[in-house]
Amino acid sequence: GDRALVLHAYEAVRAGLLSRILTLEERKRLAVQGRLASIESASADAIDADEVVYLQVMDRLIVSADRPYPERRTELTSLLAKDAVGAPLFAASLFTNDLEPALRRSAEDRALVEAWAVALSLAADLKTPPFRTSPLSGEPLGVDRQPDRVTVASDGIPLVALPVLPE
Repeated sequence: GDRALVLHAYEAVRAGLLSRILTLEERKRLAVQGRLASIESASADAIDADEVVYLQVMDRLIVSADRPYPERRTELTSLLAKDAVGAPLFAASLFTNDLEPALRRSAEDRALVEAWAVALSLAADLKTPPFRTSPLSGEPLGVDRQPDRVTVASDGIPLVALPVLPE
């Protein structure tokens, strides 16, 4: 849905309707960044090139879904920072503006879910799921199993601590 909306927005920009898709806050932010004038005067070739960057970012996002957050963030950031015709016009400043925080939240959520799965299985003395690396960093999950408690950590930060079931 989001990709379809963005592709529609590119068509609106090509049709000269940029003012209808930018909010007042976005206009202010882009003006402060010194980018509003270049966006408003973008050529058709620049808009096309920007859309290609956006589509490349979405492709890399999908292809890299199983990789740790830092790898994904680095790759996507590099795609958004470079372009044959200059800095991306819309892709970085509008259409993927919230991508990095969303990736971070997703990685945090996935790390928490996986940590719970590992901790619950160890606390109940069940077969552990195959989760071994942190989605946040790509580093091994830290598992500390004491006689009375199981703790699962990501990058040294405890995510879940559970009491072990008595025998």
